[in-house]
Amino acid sequence: MVSEITGPRDTDKRSMYNYEPDRIAEKAEIRDRFARGLHFVGDWHTHRQRIPKPSGTDEHSIRELVRFSSHDLAGFVLVVVGQAPFPDGLHVSFHSKKGSTVLVPFTDPAEDG
Repeated sequence: MVSEITGPRDTDKRSMYNYEPDRIAEKAEIRDRFARGLHFVGDWHTHRQRIPKPSGTDEHSIRELVRFSSHDLAGFVLVVVGQAPFPDGLHVSFHSKKGSTVLVPFTDPAEDG
């Protein structure tokens, strides 16, 4: 269960096509929440695409987080929210030291009727 999210911060750098978090502030937020028993589980952001696809920067960033963070988790989740309605407008992937897997949203066929 996700109980809190962080960012964006006033000290982050963002433009229409780029987002660069303030890593020092981000690490402070993660440490503060960890002291309260909460764990960093991944990263999420929006893209100006109907069907979102992580950029090379997104992929590199999540790989670095997995590789260089101190944690006991199997890996981290990357969520990218696009413009299209669910499920097409949502990218979710799991990233570990072994690689990454794109997760497919489950839709209940019983609700389609």
